[in-house]
Amino acid sequence: MGAAKGGRVGSAKGGRVGSTEGGQIGSAEGGQMIVEYILLLVVAITIAFSLRTALVKTGETPDESGAVQKRWGAVESAIGADDPNKKNQ
Repeated sequence: MGAAKGGRVGSAKGGRVGSTEGGQIGSAEGGQMIVEYILLLVVAITIAFSLRTALVKTGETPDESGAVQKRWGAVESAIGADDPNKKNQ
C-alpha cells in the first residue's frame, strides 16, 4: 500500500515538484513564498501608515490632528496656562 513500484510516496512519476529532497525547494513553492512575503509586507506597511496617520497626523487646527498631537496640544496649553506668580499651598 506504500509507494508504487520504484516510486516514492508523494511524488508524481519521480518528479521534483513539491519535493524537498536535499533541502531544496521547488520553483513553484519558492515563487509562492516570495508572493506571500510581498503580500505580508504590503499589509504590514498599510497598517503602519494607517496607525501613523491616525495617531501622529498634523493638521492646521487641533481638531484635524491625530491623537498624539491633540494630547500634546492639551499638555502645552496646561503648561502655558500655569501662572508662575501663583503660590501653591
